[in-house]
Amino acid sequence: MIAALILTLNEELNLPACLDSLAWCDEVLVLDSFSTDATAAIARERGVRMLERRFDNFAAQRNFGLEQGGLCADWVLHVDADERVPAALRDEIVGIAGKPYAQPAYRVASKLMFRGRWLRHAGMYPAYQVRLGRRDALRFVQAGHGQREALPPEQIGTLRGALVHEAFAKGLDEWRARH
Repeated sequence: MIAALILTLNEELNLPACLDSLAWCDEVLVLDSFSTDATAAIARERGVRMLERRFDNFAAQRNFGLEQGGLCADWVLHVDADERVPAALRDEIVGIAGKPYAQPAYRVASKLMFRGRWLRHAGMYPAYQVRLGRRDALRFVQAGHGQREALPPEQIGTLRGALVHEAFAKGLDEWRARH
């Protein structure tokens, strides 16, 4: 079984497409940071489970979802609401989850998109992050703006497929304000 754990804060614009790209998952958990938009309503309408927790950092948020989220799946895919899982990555994840000899965690590249086009030469590809792991094995530690896995490198595999990152989906003004 495969679960998706989605971190959100005011993601009404991104959440529907993210959920669409995760329709193949056995369970989906939205971990929301008390959104003030329609994020919670969208999650409820789509029938996915949702928890709320004040955001302090990415590692703590992801670990909370793993430890307190009530997930049953053996494998958990960690995504943000502005990320999408294309079919090739989905197929690779499903194949790995079915192997008894798989690594406990896998790093995934991310393709940064701008107005429907991949920013292939923007210097950020392939930037790998561990985003797939066995629920009982993968935990995170905070590192700078993001998180790092708390597993030794030899226990981490690399996926060929990549997440699609729609970082500019809310517009350039919102992106500038965040950065």
